[in-house]
Amino acid sequence: MFIFLIFLLAILLVLLVGGAFMIVSFFTGAPYVGTSRRALADIIRLSGLHAGQTLVDLGSGDGRVMLAAMRVGVRAVGYELNPVLCAITWLRMRLLGRERAQLGRVVCRNFWHADLSDADAVTVYCMPHIMDRLRRKIQAECRTGTRVVSFAFTFPNWELAAREGRVRVYVV
Repeated sequence: MFIFLIFLLAILLVLLVGGAFMIVSFFTGAPYVGTSRRALADIIRLSGLHAGQTLVDLGSGDGRVMLAAMRVGVRAVGYELNPVLCAITWLRMRLLGRERAQLGRVVCRNFWHADLSDADAVTVYCMPHIMDRLRRKIQAECRTGTRVVSFAFTFPNWELAAREGRVRVYVV
């Protein structure tokens, strides 16, 4: 009975911490929403990445975009504020196997502190109220030619390079 109560308390703690970070993430970026398989395939294809290149996923959630990129040999760095989602991503990367897992890194911190200088592509799923500020950060820190793939939301004051369904591509 004692072990059951400890297990139940641990689950409640994870839910409380995860829930608190979901609320915070709504105001700082976007709440966690899992990416569908179709959208994921479009994101990876439209990013134009090849093995050996680098993807930075801002607000990486449970790591779905990162993992899809790593499966095709792309180095992936995810920035995620929620420590529960960071732990899930870390575990999922390990399940890819040692060789693929070495291609990825999840950073448990706010993506406003992300280093974008090495990115060949950046992926984002963020709320409309931060997109203009994020555009300025990306354009200031990324190299010319870096592809920026946004799912669902548009960047104001930035010319669209491509669009397929809800996936939009911009080029720095």
